[in-house]
Amino acid sequence: MPASHRLELDLRPATLDDVESVANLEATRDPDDPRDPEMLRFWWTKGSLNEVYTRLISVRQGDAVAFVAAGHERWEDAPKRFGWIRPIIHQDHWSEAGYSKLVNTAEAWLRAESAATAVARVRGDFKNELEVLGRACASSASRSSTSSQVVMVCSRRQRDVSTACGKRA
Repeated sequence: MPASHRLELDLRPATLDDVESVANLEATRDPDDPRDPEMLRFWWTKGSLNEVYTRLISVRQGDAVAFVAAGHERWEDAPKRFGWIRPIIHQDHWSEAGYSKLVNTAEAWLRAESAATAVARVRGDFKNELEVLGRACASSASRSSTSSQVVMVCSRRQRDVSTACGKRA
């Protein structure tokens, strides 16, 4: 990737003002299934009432080039706590290092929220993302203690693959 295209991930909290930028970013990733900004706005407001979440965005020259969200249902005394992550980088700026940073940022937030497992849903034809997530699971396995177990679950339905990796007591 040319130096002029290197992605500096200067993440900041995403706000409702960023909904259209995030919808546009998602549309560059999958032009056959563009996101409706109004539907995204709905999910960011009304659809999130039962969840705790974080959303971060990186903007370059006025356009979103990276976005990551992580969240989980509100839990009181739930014994098995898991959350989800959604990392996205514009295809023209995609790099393993950038995608890994988004995954690690989301994973760190979930860990701080006491989540034991992180789940990322990625289309099966997004090979680069799947490889990074697979390495993240392997890295998590090497960091785990003897009292923890790493869980990796893959489910293939249509074009989607769900990968979960994390420590479980």
